[in-house]
Amino acid sequence: MIIMEVGKLRLLLMRLLVEEHDPRVKEELDLFMRYTVEKPLWYRMWRAVPLDAMLPLRVVSLCTTYVIIVLNLENM
Repeated sequence: MIIMEVGKLRLLLMRLLVEEHDPRVKEELDLFMRYTVEKPLWYRMWRAVPLDAMLPLRVVSLCTTYVIIVLNLENM
């Protein structure tokens, strides 16, 4: 979701950059556009796990994997 909003923001910035005539405003828009490219606007937990709509599925997948591993080790 956040990635889609960042994409919309970048499109808006590009459109404003093309339509703007004032050089100072163009410079500010360009600076902000470069900032959004260099520093993406998404959240990460402990700088490793992305916080998005797929997080619950990733947690369930991880738990399922460990349950299967434990069951296989118990049957040895």
